[in-house]
Amino acid sequence: MSASQPLPMPCDCVANFNKSLLEHNTRIVGTLGIPRDSSPWYTRPTIQTEKIETRKRGGPAIVLPTFCPFCGERYEAAPAIPAVSGGSPE
Repeated sequence: MSASQPLPMPCDCVANFNKSLLEHNTRIVGTLGIPRDSSPWYTRPTIQTEKIETRKRGGPAIVLPTFCPFCGERYEAAPAIPAVSGGSPE
């Protein structure tokens, strides 16, 4: 898959919810992610956050789920777990 094509969503939950929300003139907001390592871009549902202490510099953190908040399906492959050596390196 080229970097110009988005990664497909593993489930249709957001699309299904957006269809249901149309009658209320509402939709779930998504966040576009563009990785620095030139892997495919992706969209995820946005989890809204707010800044607690307004006098501190910087904006609120951006939160992107790694699992679908509706069905629990993982958005990306699980990270590799490093192998653990059973003996000493002698």
